[in-house]
Amino acid sequence: MTATSITYPLTHPLLAEGIDTVTIRTIGGEDLGALAEIARAGGTIGVSHLLARLADLSFDVFALLSGEDVAAITDRVESAWDINLIETAMRLAVVYRSATPEPGAAVDPVSPVISRGDHGARRYTLVFPFKVDGKWLRTVMVRLPEQGDVDDFADGVLKNCRDMALRLTGLHPAVFKGLKWQDSEVIHLMMQDLLPEFLTEGKAR
Repeated sequence: MTATSITYPLTHPLLAEGIDTVTIRTIGGEDLGALAEIARAGGTIGVSHLLARLADLSFDVFALLSGEDVAAITDRVESAWDINLIETAMRLAVVYRSATPEPGAAVDPVSPVISRGDHGARRYTLVFPFKVDGKWLRTVMVRLPEQGDVDDFADGVLKNCRDMALRLTGLHPAVFKGLKWQDSEVIHLMMQDLLPEFLTEGKAR
């Protein structure tokens, strides 16, 4: 029987906040509704936002967790529930931002979400972190491209490597422009390493 929550003892407790364990519960309808409102308003839905919601912590508090603890929590949740959090967060963002239901119309937020238990996404820790809307951006996740991404790149829907980088990282264009070149270059190289070579030949950044 699948557990409905996972409790993780922090390796680096938040002493000032009095937090030494984090309990992550399974995602429910209220969570999907709240995430939908964030996405429709143009906000970010990332793994940390998703986990913060499921841990009943504010994002500001969750952002204080060490990278080691966040990575361990992510791995434990993905292993226990056979879910890819990066893929789930990104698909929720895409689905909700593109959806324009009529007032009062029912929205099915679950059917477009695919969970493969794939751990192939790459995490990059920024050399030069910075704040976005008052919150620290310290890591960027680059997910594995899907066939649809490759098709869009080849067909010109995604015009260059920058467009592909935005899709695979889920970053807002203005946030990506805020990256220092040293960080941006590494992210581009990570992304290009994941794409078929024939796609990136002659594509400008």
